Amino acid sequence: AGLLGSKRIAAIARGAGLRCYLGCRMQLSVGAAASIHLGISTPEITYGCEEFCHFLTEDVIVDNPPVLEEGAFKPYTGPGLGIDLNKQKILR
Repeated sequence: AGLLGSKRIAAIARGAGLRCYLGCRMQLSVGAAASIHLGISTPEITYGCEEFCHFLTEDVIVDNPPVLEEGAFKPYTGPGLGIDLNKQKILR
């Protein structure tokens, strides 16, 4: 569904009085950052998520991987997705 489609689904769920859950796929840290942004910015997602990219250390291509603290991901603070791509890791 993508980010925008997921937001639309959440809006439909809100209209029906439903709460949402954020699932994930095996993805690199760029996709994880997008997923984390979606989860943090979507109030209908109250059941949590299953983002486990922080365990995949070989595929981390950013210098600031997601931070899991007290059971919740901390939001990124930079522009856009807030990630810092590591060009050396991308070229490998």
